[in-house]
Amino acid sequence: MHGLVLALLLLAAWMPAASAAHYVVCTADNPPMSTCNITANPSTYSGFDVELFRSAAQLMGWTESEGGEASNASQPQGGDTFELVCRPFSDVVADLTAPGGTCTLAAAGITISSEREDRGIKFSFPTYHSSLAIMVYAEEKQDTGWFFLRPFDWTVWLAIALTVAAIPAITFVTEFISIEGRIQQRDVVPGMKEASWRSLWTMMLLEPFQVTAISSRVIAVIYGFLATVLVNTYCANLTAALTVSQLATSIQSVEDLRGKAVGTVAVYVSRLAKLGIAAAEIPFDSIESALNVWVPMLQQGTLVATAVDEPIQQFVAALGGCSLRLVDTFAPFDFGAAFRVGTNQSFIDALDDKLLVLQEDGTAEELRTTFIAIPRTECASNVDESTSITFSQVAGLWIVLAAGVGLALIWLLGLRLWQQSSRRHSFKAGVAFRQTVSIYGAQIAAARRDLEAAALEEAGRAGSGLTLDGSGSAPAAGHEAPGSPMARVLPEDQSVAQLLAHVRQLCDRMEAHAETSYMEGGQRIVDERIEEVPELD
Repeated sequence: MHGLVLALLLLAAWMPAASAAHYVVCTADNPPMSTCNITANPSTYSGFDVELFRSAAQLMGWTESEGGEASNASQPQGGDTFELVCRPFSDVVADLTAPGGTCTLAAAGITISSEREDRGIKFSFPTYHSSLAIMVYAEEKQDTGWFFLRPFDWTVWLAIALTVAAIPAITFVTEFISIEGRIQQRDVVPGMKEASWRSLWTMMLLEPFQVTAISSRVIAVIYGFLATVLVNTYCANLTAALTVSQLATSIQSVEDLRGKAVGTVAVYVSRLAKLGIAAAEIPFDSIESALNVWVPMLQQGTLVATAVDEPIQQFVAALGGCSLRLVDTFAPFDFGAAFRVGTNQSFIDALDDKLLVLQEDGTAEELRTTFIAIPRTECASNVDESTSITFSQVAGLWIVLAAGVGLALIWLLGLRLWQQSSRRHSFKAGVAFRQTVSIYGAQIAAARRDLEAAALEEAGRAGSGLTLDGSGSAPAAGHEAPGSPMARVLPEDQSVAQLLAHVRQLCDRMEAHAETSYMEGGQRIVDERIEEVPELD
């Protein structure tokens, strides 16, 4: 037994140890994703994809070395080595599909595409979410005397002007109808002048809108809120606009490229054609070609824009000067590490796990800031230029104002209906009063005529020649002879004095009722002519 164990130990000692794998990682001079020089030491190679792979390899336990024969990428393990090899970008992609190729994988800002996957190239988890970007050359705008209008779009200025003009008319109508009940022609001009000035002062936050009616106050409060928000927004946007340089360019989005001279690399010509953009192919062998060819063409006006990968555009703009600016991005896509045809999927999965770790711990974002989104603090135009506020961005203020005006009008309508009801009641009381007085007045006049006739008749019988002018007297009221004219005019139990007393009491009640109606309805009952009284229901 002991001999068997000893033999196994000797056999294990004689067996050669498993050699560490060596991987050839191809890259290209494709800044900012990768930068290299064939004649330079690989330790100087850099760029977003290169540094991201180095960080992933460190997590895998690999070490960077120079030289060595490439191993099959099967099961990576700690102790494996890798080396970076710089080649032209087109050779890197071709090597991954060539039978005698030497690249185990490539980290050079290679786009993940279905066309490359159909050729057998495999890709890692996306290392960077990119897109095509539009770069333009734009001189700094010269400030004009109308710079103060820039914070608001013309639609907002138009809305403000219409509001300042409309609010005086609305408040004038609601104020006069609420208080006076009607608008007198002589009050229109001075009232509108005063309301217009107050509307303008309120919009400039110089003075609050002074009104007394509830409906007018509702409108004034909401109008004051709108003015406060607009004034503060204007001041903030104007301050921001003064701190940045404005670039003069007519290109703001991909839609503006149609019919214009646009440059792009060969792989994107057909893609842009599908968007209706007839782009011309421009050379791109290195970042120097972009700086020496693209930028002069943009400066001279031969091209109005270039449409290339967003990381490349940002890198060129950072090196080419403050007049180069990215205005829009479109057609998103992803970059990833590319693997040779036939690479074992477990090898790719192991590297994907480390790439995800680097994204989660913030390493990938730090590299993006270092190599791609390079801050351009020396350029004022690098700060996002202040854009004008459009009406759609502040339309909610006018919606609130319209709702307030509607609420005020509903309140005013309800108040008017209540006042009309109260006034109709007062009119009916006044008409009833006049009708009653007219009836009793007719009775008194008829009684007086009968009394005079009866008195003359009695005086004639007596032969005394008495009249009612003070030289004689008629029979005392209440003592008329039966069957006499006075007895026929008045009821047996009612004298003229009693009738007059009854009229006075009725008048007192009518006056008290009119006064009560005035207090309740808030309307003064004036002495109007009978023909002005509206027809009673």
